[in-house]
Amino acid sequence: MYPSYSRSLWGSASDATITFFVISMFLAASGYIWFTLYLLQGNKLEDDSFCAISGLKITNLLYLVVLVCSTIWMPASILFSMGENGLIQFIVRVVLWLVGLASVGILICIYRIKIGPSKSNIISHMFALLGCIVFTIHTVILDAVIWPILFF
Repeated sequence: MYPSYSRSLWGSASDATITFFVISMFLAASGYIWFTLYLLQGNKLEDDSFCAISGLKITNLLYLVVLVCSTIWMPASILFSMGENGLIQFIVRVVLWLVGLASVGILICIYRIKIGPSKSNIISHMFALLGCIVFTIHTVILDAVIWPILFF
């Protein structure tokens, strides 16, 4: 919707940095899909007290944070590009950190899943962990720490 602002969203990032971020985005999205499919298979998250409180799965709340905050990030960044505003900058930084922290929470939940002895269970769990690690590294380090330095 705002092609004239696409370059400004990268701030002072070089072409090589942008390429690195884009590759990481694809890897993080692939990891997200992998660990989400793993969690949708009905693994026993509710067996862990960290991942379930009073029947409410913490992972659902963490996913909600990731999805809602992710939808706020780009529109808020474009709004900031249109006219620099301290409140919008604060909102962008907060939603990026919320996504990163929620990613860490999801990683902890996946790590704590009790897996069966079968080789396929172990392999699926390891790939889910790997996918979540890649997603978490991207959301915490690249999105919440490095991107704001380049953008603001």
